[in-house]
Amino acid sequence: MTTYTIDQSKNKKFKKGVTLVELLIVVGIITIVSLAIIPSYMDFAEKKDFNNKVETVVSEILNVRNKALNGAVHTTSSGTVEEVNWAILPRQNCNLRTYDLGYVYPGDDTMHIVSSQTLPDNVSFVVDSAGQCDMIIFERLKGTPILDTAGGETFQELNLKYKTQTRRIIVNSSGRVTYN
Repeated sequence: MTTYTIDQSKNKKFKKGVTLVELLIVVGIITIVSLAIIPSYMDFAEKKDFNNKVETVVSEILNVRNKALNGAVHTTSSGTVEEVNWAILPRQNCNLRTYDLGYVYPGDDTMHIVSSQTLPDNVSFVVDSAGQCDMIIFERLKGTPILDTAGGETFQELNLKYKTQTRRIIVNSSGRVTYN
């Protein structure tokens, strides 16, 4: 009969897996890193969301300007075609989230509303130092804003606020729209 001997040095069993302590340490590290990253991500997401909302208003301003540049007219219910300037106006001294798009007869400041838009929740227009928010009127076929040059006005602006952030939309004397 043959006897076999087993070499104990070659047959050592190695433990596979992790201990509970090691697992808890890893979970703790992941939790700490997550708590540090999530507020930064939320702030980034809010800024991006607000920038999208500002771009929507800028797009509406550019639409109104394009109507003026293209010489869009107003046709009355009786079929009369009238040459008009096009405008955007935040409602009620900027206290609400609604703004109107429409036309203004040359030499008149009365706006005739074509459509109204509502800003998303938590976004609103900000009043200026005089406690108002100006209507931006674009001159027909020129696309330039009608400015109070006698008062030294060289641009018009709208300010939007979202939580703690404020963005300024500027329409300069040539009709160029920028925001920061």
